Amino acid sequence: MNVVHFALGAPGCIHYRNINPCEYLNANGHRGFVVETDMSSKEDLKKIKEIIKDIADVVVVTRFNNWSGIVNLAHKYKKHVVYELDDSPVLHASHNAKEIAIMNRWVERTEEMGTASDAVTVTTEALAEYMRQYNDHVYITPNLIDYDLKMWNAEKVDNGDKVVIGYFGGSSHLPDIKMISKTLMRLAKEIPAVHIYYGAVPTHVVTTDVSKKDPVATTIHDKRNAHAKAIHSLFAHLKKKRKRALYPEDIDKYGVVYASFDIAIAPLTPADFNKYKSNLKFLESSAYGIPMVASKSEPYTKSIVESGGGFIASTEEEFYQHLKKLVKSKVLRDEMGAAAKEYVNKNFSMKKSGHIYLDVYNDIVSRKVSNRQAIPIPSMLSRLNS
Repeated sequence: MNVVHFALGAPGCIHYRNINPCEYLNANGHRGFVVETDMSSKEDLKKIKEIIKDIADVVVVTRFNNWSGIVNLAHKYKKHVVYELDDSPVLHASHNAKEIAIMNRWVERTEEMGTASDAVTVTTEALAEYMRQYNDHVYITPNLIDYDLKMWNAEKVDNGDKVVIGYFGGSSHLPDIKMISKTLMRLAKEIPAVHIYYGAVPTHVVTTDVSKKDPVATTIHDKRNAHAKAIHSLFAHLKKKRKRALYPEDIDKYGVVYASFDIAIAPLTPADFNKYKSNLKFLESSAYGIPMVASKSEPYTKSIVESGGGFIASTEEEFYQHLKKLVKSKVLRDEMGAAAKEYVNKNFSMKKSGHIYLDVYNDIVSRKVSNRQAIPIPSMLSRLNS
């Protein structure tokens, strides 16, 4: 079976939702490809057409980009189309007209792609429920991690007398870290050993690139700098030596950031966007045996309760009490961290559970290709079908 993923931007998403499944397929007698393209040139369009016509059995399109031309071309050649979604199209409540317009378009694209595709894959039950209004064939393929990769096996940093509370998340999660920033400052003020590290995913992705240039690299880089400044401002009164920004450049190395943490946090505001989130931060921090304190929301609650790998907090005060307990007890940190690591290796390892993707693709190709009405195609993309 040949499965071709089309993706653009969102490095972390591409790593987990496109590259990882393809590498599992390649290691298990099938072929997986990731094509990163903005379809801006005639050369790109020609290559895409050849890939779909001559190589693909299954075509996967990812997230909120306009893949209408690819969806229609795949159906023209009787290829199965899967729409892959790992996030809500509505990021947060906004009063900014430009942001509202962008999110409205993302919602429209989600409906268009979900309706036109033969199947949809998502990360959580909440997202599955959302997408079932557009498609009858929705599959939950949870985020999985290849724990054999070097970035999940670096030597754990010995922080000595310091206790590092670490947070890792993109710009869409700034309201989340802001929600407990005062709690973290309170803890740091009371306990001099507390240090705060923060960062986000890297700016580059290594994929099969049919473009001659990366149209989003500069934009992502600029967002990274803005992200660092935004978080830094939340801890402006904390001495420089007690905080650290971590922004690795390479997607293949960013997991090593967690090796510096003693405690991981995953705060989530009660925004609609967050109810669709997966337990990814828990999967990542647990690779290094790090306990987590997370907001009371699925699926963090399920993972942490089942594993015993941390605490769930419903309020800022609960965040404070749970973090304080972990800061003061290395024994407790080690016990919870070990439980978390055992749990994720058993339940969320790509090596052990990657067959989920293969099972889903096999089920999809066992059915006839959809004859759904084509999505309206912008003039540039219409050339794909000429």
